Amino acid sequence: MKFTKGEQLAINRIENVRINKFRYLDLSGLSLNRIPVDISDLTYVLDIDLSNNNFWTFPKEVGLLENLQYLNISYNNLIDVYFEYGRNYSLKELNISNNFLNFIPEELEYLNNDVWIIFNNNPFLDNLPPELIEDDNLSYIKYYQDSLRSYDNKTRLFETKILLVGRGDVGKTTIVKKLLDENFIVEIGKEETTHGININSYNVEIFYPASYPHYNKVIDGENLYVRTDAESGDDDEDKYYDHFIHFSDYYNGEEIPFEYRISDQPYLFDQSIFFEKEIKVNVWDFGGQEMLYATHQFFLTKRSIYIFVWDPRTDNDEDNFEYWLSIINRLGSESPIFVVMNKSDIRIKAIDEESLQNKFKNIVSFHNISCSNNNGFDILRSEIESVISEQKHIGTELPKSWNSIRENLKNCNKNYISYGEFKEFIKTKEPDEINYIAGFLTDLGDIIYFGQDYGLKDIVVLNPNWLTAAIYELIHSLEIQKSRGAFKLEQLTSLLNLELYPEEKHYQIVALMEKFEICFQILGSHDDYIIPVLLSPTPPETVKISEFETPEALKYIVKYSFLPSGIIERIICRLNFYLESENYWKYGAIFTTEVSRGIIQLDRFKKTIMISVIGNLQADLFSIIKHAIDIVHDDLKLKDVDFEEFYICNCNECAVSESPTPFGRKVLLKYLERDKQYIECQKSIESIKISNILAGFKSNKNENSSLRKFIDAASKLQSRKMMLVDFNENKVNIYYQDLLNPLLKTKGNSAKEQSLMGTSTTLKSFGQIDIAVEDTDGIPKTIFEGFFLSGLNTNVIKSHFEKTILNYDTNGLNEKYLGVYCKSANFMTLFESYVSYIQSLENTKIKDIEILKTTDISQFYVQGSEIKILRTDYKRSDQKLYLYHLLINIFLPQ
Repeated sequence: MKFTKGEQLAINRIENVRINKFRYLDLSGLSLNRIPVDISDLTYVLDIDLSNNNFWTFPKEVGLLENLQYLNISYNNLIDVYFEYGRNYSLKELNISNNFLNFIPEELEYLNNDVWIIFNNNPFLDNLPPELIEDDNLSYIKYYQDSLRSYDNKTRLFETKILLVGRGDVGKTTIVKKLLDENFIVEIGKEETTHGININSYNVEIFYPASYPHYNKVIDGENLYVRTDAESGDDDEDKYYDHFIHFSDYYNGEEIPFEYRISDQPYLFDQSIFFEKEIKVNVWDFGGQEMLYATHQFFLTKRSIYIFVWDPRTDNDEDNFEYWLSIINRLGSESPIFVVMNKSDIRIKAIDEESLQNKFKNIVSFHNISCSNNNGFDILRSEIESVISEQKHIGTELPKSWNSIRENLKNCNKNYISYGEFKEFIKTKEPDEINYIAGFLTDLGDIIYFGQDYGLKDIVVLNPNWLTAAIYELIHSLEIQKSRGAFKLEQLTSLLNLELYPEEKHYQIVALMEKFEICFQILGSHDDYIIPVLLSPTPPETVKISEFETPEALKYIVKYSFLPSGIIERIICRLNFYLESENYWKYGAIFTTEVSRGIIQLDRFKKTIMISVIGNLQADLFSIIKHAIDIVHDDLKLKDVDFEEFYICNCNECAVSESPTPFGRKVLLKYLERDKQYIECQKSIESIKISNILAGFKSNKNENSSLRKFIDAASKLQSRKMMLVDFNENKVNIYYQDLLNPLLKTKGNSAKEQSLMGTSTTLKSFGQIDIAVEDTDGIPKTIFEGFFLSGLNTNVIKSHFEKTILNYDTNGLNEKYLGVYCKSANFMTLFESYVSYIQSLENTKIKDIEILKTTDISQFYVQGSEIKILRTDYKRSDQKLYLYHLLINIFLPQ
């Protein structure tokens, strides 16, 4: 048989892998349309690259390799895939992107659920709502497409969204009222202020080309227009619609010719044919209070039109323009922007429009308007309608049932509903269907729902303003402001209108604020919370910044082109587990582990964030802080051009200098790309090895410990102790597991209740551990034993202690957990007695286990007094292992 050049190269590579038993086979870029030789014996190969070839059909021999873990068959011409039902596939990642798949192959269902499938740039994604594609969930997409199979079950979404943003008191609400009612008369001095978000809507008639995706010949065939003299240059707005002549008038009263009515895209000589469509415009008016900017990532959406409003009397700095135009670009994915100077009847101020337009290409136009005398408003309205006519997402297909759900939810006139009520609206009990529809409605901005969060899964917010207004009331509460952002859950009964915000919803309101990273619960407290934006702008007296300026400190700086609002507050909320006592303030915080301390500081004027870490294993704590910054950057969809990262030189001279040399991360990487291993320090003129600079910031620690996940779940359990009144020990363990599971999933683990492990106390059967944590392959990672303790019952303590480290742990797990649910009126007394007893076991042996020491490590993990953490170090078969004790106060006075 004659082989092509590419096939011969493939044969050689396959033979090389076969001889050397390699795990990786690279057949990319060889112009293959088949596998030229048998590869069924390559069962030891774990990774195959078939990208950039000419495969039209999926090679069957590859689909039979059950041990394969990674397969890249992107950039081919595939119209199908091949896997067999019943085989035990090991695939972890499958790349089928950039092919010609017109549908989602059913064979993908034969793979494990946890396979990461990369599928972008295939025809089956064409014309899908971008929200579905970005969700990166094939099952979600398939459910959506299946819901559109029949013509009777589809409709089109002729809606768009206008969002008005800008500082407070610039007249956004008045502009909204003029959009809703062109005859609205402004009463000077009586303009309303928006506290949160107000949502209104109006309808407008828009002319669209009679073509895909907007035109439907069945619905719109009788409503056709011809555009004439569209380029006449007539600026008289009253004559604007005279450019569109209805077909019946164009043909002197005759009916529209049949051939036009049945055409999917009618065309008339050299004239475009249009149809008129009513569009629903949803207008979102955002309050301009800077303290609410942190919520923007949840509401500033794509497929929208933005009106940035500024006031020449108050907007004097470029930072305001930079912030709003940049954040719209990122969160709004470069949606069109109108820059509107309001109140031009009072004052006019010139801005550099050309520079702004060059930098922000999505600016449509600049407008000077006055709502009081209507100056410039008609032109603005006309341009908005023109932009609406160009929005390609309008007319998106939507399952008719989904749209009915949307309308029914809006018409129910409720601020929120329970999950049970939501299921009744959807009329299904299938969890996946409920999650898909809820996810889509969330993406559209119709609801706020966090179904994966245990504390929030039973509330569906239908009115965003209900939530943002509550947040506004709390942030602007004089009582909370005086306490520098500190508040208790019980205070909400006096701070909120109980008719709008019933007491039973207060926990969920605060939980949503935590989700938005507006506040955090003091770890280990019952119901104490902090709103970082209200913290003191200066560090507490206990903070000694000079401690972090030592020569040995690991230093890192992020410099922003525009400063995202609330970034430092969000980092404090996200890393509240690591906060050192009360050493945090509005523009900074100190984080701590058992061996290191780190400080983060925001300089608003320089637009920088600085991190400095001291102690042992500095890179570990640095990585934790850096990871939090990266997540916030991702949430805000920041791009590389929005910030620069600098590693601070630590050569002998820079180590003691007040202005050490900063090395840009991009510069260092460019050096390495060009095989340059050294860079010169501008201060000492020394050649510094780049790998040494980067190595200092790279953590070698494989973060396997789940301690902070267990503490987080314990804190949530403690704050809900009112719910535990009638719970027995088993029910508390089940509830604790429910709180723990979502936290473990972020590490790819899961908790299973009452698992059979090891041996029972009598050694005659399997022991039944309360919670076992396993990874996705079912491999045990840790175990948890929880029990009630009302007083110092040493027999109960010893029994659970020995069961956990001796009977249940036959695998020698590195860490294990005891959850002590304390029901004593004096928690601290019980804790101290518990510590004394456990420490009395030091330097003793239990069979083959040697107890070393027990340490109170609470100060490194919790700030409150309602949870305490101990760590017992012990040895088994010369292996050092750890048992963590989590003492949780769940006592409730009678």
